[in-house]
Amino acid sequence: MKKNGKTFTCKNCGKEYYVPKHRFETTIACSDECNRKARIKIIIQEKGDKISQLYQEGNSIRDVAFLCNTNNRTVVKVLNIMGTPIRTISQSLEGKPKVVRGVRETHRTVLARGCCEKCGSKDKLEIHHIDGHGSNYPYKLRNENIENLMLICHGCHLLEENVRRQK
Repeated sequence: MKKNGKTFTCKNCGKEYYVPKHRFETTIACSDECNRKARIKIIIQEKGDKISQLYQEGNSIRDVAFLCNTNNRTVVKVLNIMGTPIRTISQSLEGKPKVVRGVRETHRTVLARGCCEKCGSKDKLEIHHIDGHGSNYPYKLRNENIENLMLICHGCHLLEENVRRQK
């Protein structure tokens, strides 16, 4: 008999297994494979309907993962298990060209400024989101207003990002 432990039943396969005392709160399965399967089942129970609904409303997998506090791979697994058909890229872009075109036109307008708004350089120009809500945010949460965009060189952009991280 092992010390300070307990025997649990695997929530995935039903097999009994030993767990040391310090792992009582976190254990749900007998092996890594069963653990992955059991965690997916738990996510489906807790968030499956929300994930499916958000995806069917037209959100991208990346946006659904962000809104449901999970990762892209888990969202795809949940959608496959629930039988929700996954859109191709061309299907995802159907009906959305106006939004994409609008952003491109806004970016072209900013690029037409021609030089860094900080130092005046004309080399390695980049678009900077003043509020920080740029390409690292899901599409619907980005702030693409022309007042929020600056044309700055790569060096000034690095400085801006470092200042933001230090705040």
